[in-house]
Amino acid sequence: MAQTPTDANVYFVPAQSKWPFVGSIAMMVTMVGVASWLNDASWGRWTFYIG
Repeated sequence: MAQTPTDANVYFVPAQSKWPFVGSIAMMVTMVGVASWLNDASWGRWTFYIG
């Protein structure tokens, strides 16, 4: 065993970020856009590009 024992109560907690929320909204807009584009909706292509 090359590693020394560490304290199990110490762990890394990253700082809060807005980017997971922003990324999930962008992914939802992209998927709605591509689904609408495939169903020949006039607004689907632009929604896909915006997302």
